[in-house]
Amino acid sequence: PTEGLSTVLASSPDGLVLARPRSATQRERRGSLRMPVAPLAQVAISFASPLQSMERYVTVLDLQPNGIAFAFDSRETVLPTGMHLMDAMLEISGKQIPLRATVQSTSSMNAGAMRRCGLKVAPLHESDRFTLLDALAGFLVPETRDPVSFDKVWQLFREEEYKFPDYPFDDPNAAATLKKSQLLLQRAPGIGKSFAYSTGGTLVGHSAGLRVYSGTWLGMHLLVKQGFQHAAEASLQLVNLGWDYGESQPDVQFLRGMWRVANRWPARIYGSIAPKLLREGKSYLLAFHHLRRPVTPFDSGTLRPRETRNHSEVLAVLRSSTHPIKLLSDDLTDDEFFLPTLSARFAAAGLHRARKLHVVETERGPRGWLITEEMSQGLFWIDLYSHYRFILADPTAPDAPQVLQALVGHAIEEQRSQGKTFVSATAPVEDMPLLEPYGFTDPGGTLLEFCIHRSMARQATSQLVTTLDRLAVRSSLNSSRRNEH
Repeated sequence: PTEGLSTVLASSPDGLVLARPRSATQRERRGSLRMPVAPLAQVAISFASPLQSMERYVTVLDLQPNGIAFAFDSRETVLPTGMHLMDAMLEISGKQIPLRATVQSTSSMNAGAMRRCGLKVAPLHESDRFTLLDALAGFLVPETRDPVSFDKVWQLFREEEYKFPDYPFDDPNAAATLKKSQLLLQRAPGIGKSFAYSTGGTLVGHSAGLRVYSGTWLGMHLLVKQGFQHAAEASLQLVNLGWDYGESQPDVQFLRGMWRVANRWPARIYGSIAPKLLREGKSYLLAFHHLRRPVTPFDSGTLRPRETRNHSEVLAVLRSSTHPIKLLSDDLTDDEFFLPTLSARFAAAGLHRARKLHVVETERGPRGWLITEEMSQGLFWIDLYSHYRFILADPTAPDAPQVLQALVGHAIEEQRSQGKTFVSATAPVEDMPLLEPYGFTDPGGTLLEFCIHRSMARQATSQLVTTLDRLAVRSSLNSSRRNEH
């Protein structure tokens, strides 16, 4: 909404009287956390007002990905609301970012001539936007500013016994695969981002985010060293940085997180937050299984799946049984079903992302489908997005077992031809009884997936702050009571 004092025309027999507006302010919901930078001389902006020829160079007061505020002397600089600055330059951390901006508001700072100017920044070139996001992250959380090698990150996970089934610590190839993928992600900031939290030269925390679908940013994992005195604060900062980084990308529409029910700490934290953020049409909380089956001899039966590009029938089945936000955030839509946008983005970074579809058809028409998700190894450390999903047109139909048998057999043969030792699949909790007879098990236990629209990011952050603050106070009280005894 916009508010202020507008220009007024008064008509009388003597003519027209024009009243000049004294102020105008446009208010918008802040899209991301802002960074106060007044004490930091590294952040400044230079510009020239179209009404004046002299260039101005001023220190920035606060900064966010799409907004800048600074102080100016109204006796020397003319900056009316609505003015466009076409050739401004932001200097941050020794780097220069060219930008275009519009004067959003001006307001008095004190009794003198100094005023505060708020600029709305036009969309930046992608490389400039990520330069700004990286600098913002370093200023917001200085503990994450210095780069940390993958070897140190992997050692932290080893010491804390945070295990990844697909990448065991005793397999020398596992670390090499992960390291290669992380190096590629460093050159593709729109696809992935990691944050290492260090204090006193010691790495104590790590989190990472990954674009898993065209408009969906996933918080992959969070680890903070056990016994670290400020673990709650580090956890909060790492989570916030990851979500802010995802939300600050204009084409990201959904923010997602997941955790295992058996993991007590994330289940306690996020299990408390997620139910409070459920909104019709904006979020969901779903339980599912990440299943495995060894690649062993299997009788596929007489039916044979074939690859198809016709996804209309399977989408009709999914729409009748799947949360609409889940469909959108998983690119299960007419135009993105085969991941054209995401695949192109991954390919440009030297990475692979794809989706394939196979169908089993009989004289009765399509009876079942096999959706195959593919992603370069080592991007998501539990390889959840390299999996199969089995879908039946009618799970209660007499031919359902034969159709599922054919789909499972095809998945096993495909994995065997690629030298894999197991088949990975995902399934809603209610589908588990259908797949257990075919050798699928869930070694890690039920997973919960929570997803919100980007418009709810600030609410999610507020809930996380409240929850961690409450736990920190409770922990402090318990510690005091132990000391008293």
